[in-house]
Amino acid sequence: MMRHEVRKVLREKELSCERLAMQLGISISTMSNWLRFEVVPRSRKRRELVAGALGLPVETIWPDAD
Repeated sequence: MMRHEVRKVLREKELSCERLAMQLGISISTMSNWLRFEVVPRSRKRRELVAGALGLPVETIWPDAD
């Protein structure tokens, strides 16, 4: 999934990176790195948390993880 597509979903759900991070108990800088695809969350559980909040399959956001 392209970065702009994730941003589109965030806008549609009226979520900011900061708000999503706070909801999931993740630091804002970490969430920002994840959503800019600079870093892939190491744990499957974290990827599932983010994907679930966005309403997308994990594989759609991070297809090469695992």
